[in-house]
Amino acid sequence: MPRIDIGEVRYFVDQFLKESGLLKQALTEYRKVVAKIVADKEIKGDMADSAKEYYQTVHYPIIDTTKACMTDAEMILKQYIADFESQVDPSPNARIDSDELQDLQADIRKCQNRYEDLLVKMKSASGGSSLGEQIGMQLGMQTAIGKLQHEMQIIEKYLDFDFSHQNAMEDVLRKLHQVKQGLTEIQSSKAYSIVSHTFNTKHMKLGWLDNLTPAPKKDPYAKYEKTWQGSYWVLIKMGKRMQRQQRLRKRITKALKTGLLRYHRIPMLTLMPRELKELWSTTM
Repeated sequence: MPRIDIGEVRYFVDQFLKESGLLKQALTEYRKVVAKIVADKEIKGDMADSAKEYYQTVHYPIIDTTKACMTDAEMILKQYIADFESQVDPSPNARIDSDELQDLQADIRKCQNRYEDLLVKMKSASGGSSLGEQIGMQLGMQTAIGKLQHEMQIIEKYLDFDFSHQNAMEDVLRKLHQVKQGLTEIQSSKAYSIVSHTFNTKHMKLGWLDNLTPAPKKDPYAKYEKTWQGSYWVLIKMGKRMQRQQRLRKRITKALKTGLLRYHRIPMLTLMPRELKELWSTTM
């Protein structure tokens, strides 16, 4: 059964945040160094070119994913503490052992049985104690039962909390596992050829890389034929030519000012699908 000492958890989170910050800073600096080498056009040759491609293909995804995972983990751990305080117990040094739940339930049953016996004796006036003593015993038992019930409720809340947070780090851990596989491949030096003194990833197992590299985005405008005529583009889709070019040009100028359209490569325009459809329908 789960146990928790929230004070220990807070200490762990604080230490993790410090180490995570140092790691992310080190990775940022490393990426800058690699980027500087990759961008240096004076470093030429087969070895240099293969190394640049290798570092961009293999090292960049590991660096970026690790930094993203650290940031995600930081947010999850902070939220874990906040959720525990709001859903279970706001005490700064709460300690909960769910193994005690059954013992608390048994104690509550014993107190309830004694309390019921006391009520029976008070009604029959045969308890052998004065009325004041009986009332004091009644209040004492009520307080003890209330305290036990409160402790039991906290444990029950913690069990619900623990169940709902079991998979909180699942996505982060999955990505870090892929990073670990990548680091293992890098350390194996499979990519470097001692014969040609070049880098080649064909000897590496790159299944992990597919899970770290985002899929390339499809061009939503590939089906449109674009022809630049003087000061505007003629767009053709499925053989239909956009008419009223002057009106279209005014709409595009307005759309550029409002941010609906943006320059991709001057004078090429990138149009959002919804706005492109609207321009198409209103100018035909």
